[in-house]
Amino acid sequence: MVLQQRVAKIRGVADIVFCIDFSASMGSCIEGVKNHISTFVRSVETGDPAKAIDWRLAFIGYSASEFQVSPFMTDTADFASRLARAKPRRSDEFTAGAIDYCLSEMDWRHGANRFVVVFTDETLKEGFTADGLVQDRFPDLLKKTAASKVFLFYFGPDCPYYSQFKQYARGRVTVVEDRFESMRFEELFSFLGKTVSQSTGQGQESAGKLPMVYDLRDILITSV
Repeated sequence: MVLQQRVAKIRGVADIVFCIDFSASMGSCIEGVKNHISTFVRSVETGDPAKAIDWRLAFIGYSASEFQVSPFMTDTADFASRLARAKPRRSDEFTAGAIDYCLSEMDWRHGANRFVVVFTDETLKEGFTADGLVQDRFPDLLKKTAASKVFLFYFGPDCPYYSQFKQYARGRVTVVEDRFESMRFEELFSFLGKTVSQSTGQGQESAGKLPMVYDLRDILITSV
């Protein structure tokens, strides 16, 4: 009975981070991605009250030179405003590092379901590699992702590294090859909402802060 009560309490409780590639190559499509995300978060406020979900939203707009980070928030208008202000950078991308940052540095709630939703237009080898160091440490990032018990949704090009997330029970990989032009965002967000409402988050109350896989000391961390 105690377990059933705990599961009922945390079902539909979620912290969601949108991890968005803000590198130079995303310049032509970033506004479209941002607008789709903003439309989705505004729907949180207009949803069916009987199906209310206790969630907080945050985002990281990342490149190899800067991570633009918002805090978790429940005010969807504030979220949309901050996301609109964040701008792409003339830099490479560092998706693996941004995921690493999400897992360790975001202020996740104990007991909440944890979601990281990644959007990028480049494979790991096409982005920031630090002479192969990023690839070499990627297996450690996979282990960290599993240990964090996060739901990780990846949307981007076919990549032998990022495709490994689908081997993880809470990983979902969707290949997008045309810079999101043909992507059906409505289906993505419908699936996300359904997953949030049904998931229980068991065990996430004690995951703790996990050590970083990558050295991010040269990355400028900016609050948005």
